[in-house]
Order: sequence, then structure tokens, then C-alpha cells
Amino acid sequence: MNLLRPLSGLRRRGIAFGRDRRGNFATIAGISSIAVMLCAGLALDYARIAHTKSIINDALDAAVLAAGAELSSGRAAGAELERNFRDFFEANLEGRSASVGNIEITRFDADQQSGRVSAEARATIKTTLLALTGTKEVAIGVPAEAVFSADAVEVAMVLDVTGSMRPNGKIEALRQAARDAIDILLPASTRGDKMRIGLVPYSWSVNAGRYAMTASAGRSQRCVTERGGAQAATDASYAVEPVLAATEQCPSQAVTALTSRRNDLVRQIDSMRADGYTAGHIGVAWGYYMLSEHWRELWRGAEPARYADPVRKVAIVMTDGQFNTYYHNVRGSPYDQPVRSSSAALALCADMKRPKAGRGGIIIYAVAFQAPREAETLLKACASPDSGESRHFFSASDAQELRQAFAAIAGDIQKLRLSR
Repeated sequence: MNLLRPLSGLRRRGIAFGRDRRGNFATIAGISSIAVMLCAGLALDYARIAHTKSIINDALDAAVLAAGAELSSGRAAGAELERNFRDFFEANLEGRSASVGNIEITRFDADQQSGRVSAEARATIKTTLLALTGTKEVAIGVPAEAVFSADAVEVAMVLDVTGSMRPNGKIEALRQAARDAIDILLPASTRGDKMRIGLVPYSWSVNAGRYAMTASAGRSQRCVTERGGAQAATDASYAVEPVLAATEQCPSQAVTALTSRRNDLVRQIDSMRADGYTAGHIGVAWGYYMLSEHWRELWRGAEPARYADPVRKVAIVMTDGQFNTYYHNVRGSPYDQPVRSSSAALALCADMKRPKAGRGGIIIYAVAFQAPREAETLLKACASPDSGESRHFFSASDAQELRQAFAAIAGDIQKLRLSR
């Protein structure tokens, strides 16, 4: 009997066992799955932290913006402002913070002089698998800051009340959209005159009301048309070149000078009636005159600020049709003069946007409401260029889109810039 044979067999089986790779995947997978699960758990914790931070950040940004709007308009200050800020913050968090342990506002500052509102919120978030590492909760801090321009704002709303606005409820849609803008820019609780708005309804002329006699050098008691001389496309004073008088063609609504009295504006908007042709350039001109420092003497008691003053001047020009009515040096009927009316409007818009007194020019928003292509092309050229998130031309195909356009414009005018 060979005593070495069993030992040799044992050796071969040992070598074969060492070389056998069957079952390795299950072993490795079992070990690896623990690491994968831990990584997934940690990723879940970090995702929850990021999501919660985003929720708090959104609520804090919104509350800071709301506080800035209240501060700038004079609606609230001091303890009342901070109380409103906290209420707004909590309302935005309601139902969205179940995973958060505690949230507290650790800082709130509001400086009316600089227009700056800043705040910070802190919260603790309970962890799951991250707790295995000894970190049972994570504290996060979220800052937010808004800087609201201390400048006053003057807005001239140049609104089409021509006969084409009468069918299909278009004038009613315009009234509602304009009221929406007033509600945003001049809320019922507004105090002070940092925001002033004027109205320029136009059709085949502009009803300048009690300002007509002065602006036309005594030639009209009510309604006026364009200037046809060297100052036709400028805001030079009416004393340099008066406006022309209209004949019997005249919208029923007179202009409303710049005011912060929202109820007066709403009443005038509600009284708008549609009739007449579209002398759009005359509406644009009077929007310009309402904002111009060179026409201050005309608007006694409602004078626009000077161009060098800390003020933002804005015109909103709206139409549903092609500008087609022009008077100066027109033989026969002034109607059906689209080239002249459009050219005059574009020249006025260009001069409005020109920088003035070392500051930016007048900002122009334009809204085409179910308007033909020619009108849209004109309004796009008239509007200020888009910048950043600010959009200046809108095309509305129905009443809802018109309301959305006016609300977007009002929101952009009122907008605060988050600096952090």
C-alpha cells in the first residue's frame, strides 16, 4: 500500500479548491450590497437635506420680496413689517416642512433708506442612515436678501379705445387687464406716492380735457392731435411748439394725470368706451408728455419728476390694430394714413428710449391684442429691448392672455432684485 497516495489526493483537492471560482459573485455581491445600500441611504439623506433647504430658500425669498414690496410702498414698517414677513414665511412653508425638526428666523433686517431687506432662517433635519455615522441631525442656514430700488416710479398707460375694441368683449377685457395692473402696482393698502400712474386713452385723437387749451395754445377746448413741426418726435415743451387741435373726432375719456389714488384710476378705467379710428402716434406722444420734465408746467399738481431725479419712468402702449390716422398736412380725410402714423410713433418711441440727464430713457412695454402683423411689428420696434428676465413686448390672442400680459408687466415694474 502506497501511503503517499492519500496525501497526494488531498493535495490535489486543496489546489482544486483554491482554484475554484464558483460562488465568488454571490460572496462579492453580498459584501458589496452593504456598501451600495449605505451609499444609497447617505444619498437619500443628502437629497432630503437639499430638498428641504430648497423649500426653505423659496419660502424665505418670497417672504423677503413681499416685505420689500411693503417697505417700499410704505404699507408697513418696523414691528408690523417683521410680523407680516414671518406670517408670509410660515404660510409658504405650511404643509411642506414635515421632514424638518425646527425652523426659526434668526435674523431680519429692513432698511428703508437703502431699500434693503435681508433675513436668515435656520433649521435642523433628522437623518436616517447618516445617523449610523453619529450624525443624527444636520443644521442648515439659509440667507436671503432683496434690494428694492429707492427710486419712485411713474407709469403712463397708453390704451387703445378705438371702435375695433368694441366687438367680442375686447374693451371689457382691456378694462379688466388694466385693473389687474393697478391692483399689483397700487394695492389698496398703499401709502405714499412712490408709485404714480397716469392714463392716456386714445382713438382718433386724445382728449386732453382741461389741459387742452394750454397745450394747443388756445385752439382746442378738449381734443388734440399731433405736432407737425420740428418737435413732432420730441418732448419739447408745448410752449416751444403747441399741439394741433382736433375736429369733432374725440374719445369720450380724458387723460388722467399721474396719481397714486387707485380708486380714481379704476373709475376712469371702468368708464372707457370704444369708438373711432387709430391715431396711435398721438397716444404715444401724450404718454411721453405725461412723463416729460419739459411738460411739468402743464400738469400742475401732478408734475412728473425731472429726468435727473431718482425715478423710473415707464410707458405701457397697447393696441389691437394698425396705426392708421394722421392729421398734419394731410389733404382731405386724415384716415387711412398708416405709414405716417406708424412712422411718427416709431420716431417718438426712439426719442423716449434715448438716455436723459445721464440716466436711462423711458422704459416702454408694448402689448398687441389680437392685432395684425403690421401692428405687432411696430410695437416690437417701439418696445424697449428685453434684458435679463425682463420682457417688453407681448402678443395676446384672447382676454386671458391680455390679463397675463398686463400682470407680467406690472410684476416686472414692481419686481425686486434678489442680490443673495
